Amino acid sequence: MGNVYVDTLFNCWLQLGSFGTFRINASNLKVAANFRALGKQITAVGVNCDAVGSPPLLQVDLQSLSGSSPGGAILGGASPASATFTPAAGFQWVTLANAYTPALGDLIAAVCEYSSGTVGVANYADFNVRVGNHPLCEPCPMTFSGTTWSSSVNQCPMVCVQYSDGTVQPLMCGATANANIDFSSGSNPNEYGIAFAAAGNFTIDGVIVGVKPGGTFTGVVCVYDGSSNPLVGFDNTTVTAADTNGGSGFNLVHVPLTPLALVAGATYYIGWKATTANTIRVQKQVYSDINTKRACFGDASFVSRQGSGAWTQDNNSICVMSPTISAISAGGAGRLLLNLGMTGGLSA
Repeated sequence: MGNVYVDTLFNCWLQLGSFGTFRINASNLKVAANFRALGKQITAVGVNCDAVGSPPLLQVDLQSLSGSSPGGAILGGASPASATFTPAAGFQWVTLANAYTPALGDLIAAVCEYSSGTVGVANYADFNVRVGNHPLCEPCPMTFSGTTWSSSVNQCPMVCVQYSDGTVQPLMCGATANANIDFSSGSNPNEYGIAFAAAGNFTIDGVIVGVKPGGTFTGVVCVYDGSSNPLVGFDNTTVTAADTNGGSGFNLVHVPLTPLALVAGATYYIGWKATTANTIRVQKQVYSDINTKRACFGDASFVSRQGSGAWTQDNNSICVMSPTISAISAGGAGRLLLNLGMTGGLSA
């Protein structure tokens, strides 16, 4: 099957793949992420790492660029946008000693580097990065070997920033747990998906969903209004391994829909419902920090139900799923701007 290129409302593909690591076990090693800033105050830097032994004190800071790499000059001048912290296992926010407000569109870097203390083979921090299945992910993680900066394309950053309004940038994976859910028409629940309030007036024409089929699977992808009334759907969608880029692993599939205009502020559900006994796997991602989830999925939440019953909603989790956008009219501002324009080749 050929590739299609789409704009998605939520950056669902950023959640796929396995973890890789970059180890800060020497004083001259660094990790970073370059990004084009929003014109809002940056208050904290987020890192995703594991601590080994008695790790040294590390520093996070915001830097100007030299070419396409962090330049070493910490922004903020006499009030530097930096802070030190002791690495701990998992995702953690580090509040800057001095908040920094970039101009809209400034290219800057969020950097994590050695500050003080013993560092070596027994005392260090491993920084976690999602690898694989991130087509055209920008910005990508950057690492400093002691002499040069290098970047790893198609991967999620290990460092991000948080603005004073809770927005997170760049888009990194901060999920604390993944649950693989296998279901069929006889399962309870037998429909999984997302609930969200439209951030703008835009038209959707399909759904990207992360799946792992256990053979030939037939189901229904449907969009519902806030009262669970069906709006559009594509019945009896047959999904096989060939639909997931030719592989049997967990991947993305694009299901086309009759174009539907969504209204800014209105609530919608998107469901992926089994209609045969053959199983399919979807992934539920759990977050401990709601603002980290918003980086990729806005205010969308995980939902499930049996038949046409009431939805059960989990606001701290998400089903890997997103509508695809074909047009935007008035009101398509705000968080949508973080996600629009991220495109990738997906199996149609």
